[in-house]
Amino acid sequence: MIRKLLLSAVLIMFCVANFAQDKPANAAVSLKVVADKADAVYKTGDKVKFLVSVMEKGNPLEGKKIEYTIHRDGSAEAQKGSIISKSSPVEIETSLDTPGFILCTVSFAGPPKADAAAGAGVSPLEIKASGAVPADLKEFWQKKLEELKKIPMNAKMDKVELEGNLKEKMECFDIRADCYGGVPVSGYYVRPLNAKEKSCPAIVTYQGAGVRSSNKNIWHAQNGMISLDINAHGIENGKPKEFYDELIKGKLANYARSGSDDREKTYFLGMFLRVIRALEFIKSQPEWDGKTLIVQGGSQGGAQSLVAAALDPQITLCTVFVPAMCNQQEVLFNCRPTWPNCIIAKDGKAVKPDVVKAMSYYDPSFLAPEIKAETFVSVGFIDTTCTPTAVYSMYNNLRCKKSIMNGILVTHTVAQEASKEANARIAEHIREMKTK
Repeated sequence: MIRKLLLSAVLIMFCVANFAQDKPANAAVSLKVVADKADAVYKTGDKVKFLVSVMEKGNPLEGKKIEYTIHRDGSAEAQKGSIISKSSPVEIETSLDTPGFILCTVSFAGPPKADAAAGAGVSPLEIKASGAVPADLKEFWQKKLEELKKIPMNAKMDKVELEGNLKEKMECFDIRADCYGGVPVSGYYVRPLNAKEKSCPAIVTYQGAGVRSSNKNIWHAQNGMISLDINAHGIENGKPKEFYDELIKGKLANYARSGSDDREKTYFLGMFLRVIRALEFIKSQPEWDGKTLIVQGGSQGGAQSLVAAALDPQITLCTVFVPAMCNQQEVLFNCRPTWPNCIIAKDGKAVKPDVVKAMSYYDPSFLAPEIKAETFVSVGFIDTTCTPTAVYSMYNNLRCKKSIMNGILVTHTVAQEASKEANARIAEHIREMKTK
């Protein structure tokens, strides 16, 4: 169920999903931990309580030892201990005096062995981005955009046959467009069959971490949109799985940290400029209505979408799920690291200061104030890949119309509720844009 809460005049939604709990309620033995508040949001200084229970065939299981670990933002040491299960949930109490997040993980030795986790946000709308914004951030990206303009697009579109009766409703193309550094944009472009000029909203989708083919986004075309999904690396589409497996083992192994100590050499420079070239491609299509431009992605794709919205003022809606690369310097302030984990900390200092300096140009938290498009964000309270602290630091820097969905028991995933909400936002946005 999705509830809508109005906090500090900002729309915040939360969804409760069962990603965090080890076993369903009807399993032989299940371990569960939840925050004592339904929305898992507290104020600084509040007592934060986690409720832990062990169930056997739906009944409380008493006398079982449960180990717990609590990670609190800003605290170098984890809070650890053990409790004994009772007929009613056992409380674990903690607090946080500064805005941030708390993660509680519990484990039961069994048999059978079980693990579970829950998170809590403490004044999340007051979380600030860590580190300093580069003084020349805008100038750096403006220069890169100017360099991109000098490279002709030379777009190529090869028709791809669709299965079944889809070919009677839409057409698909495998597209390539020249881009920065000699690595092209590569993706699948899908449009409604016989779409008229200036009749279609446009959406560009970006992929999460890893190496894979682009997707054919049929749903968008079925709903009257022209759609482009690009793979993150400018590689060929539609190849066997083994093709992409070889790339991730070889040429693209550890790509996310490649060149991370130099803003001119990091892998993300080429990736982010391909993001922009993809937008240039779809805006060049005669079917585009000339006004509705949407970007969407999760994790790494969320980072790409946010950067796109920051660098292209024509974007009108940005929807992102558990976005990566936000607040990368938080690891220097006793917070959990967030993907791509380029910055390594030791005793509160960066092992390689040049990485901190270079990656600050690629942090959506710092680029967020430039976004003018309406932005929808989803966050997972128990996401240990792209931490909720990182996501909220970006969200709080947005100056546009915005909303965030809190996944109380959501890990690093696109929760079904978040996906439904994003689709609803897209549909509503398209209706609104038709009246403009």
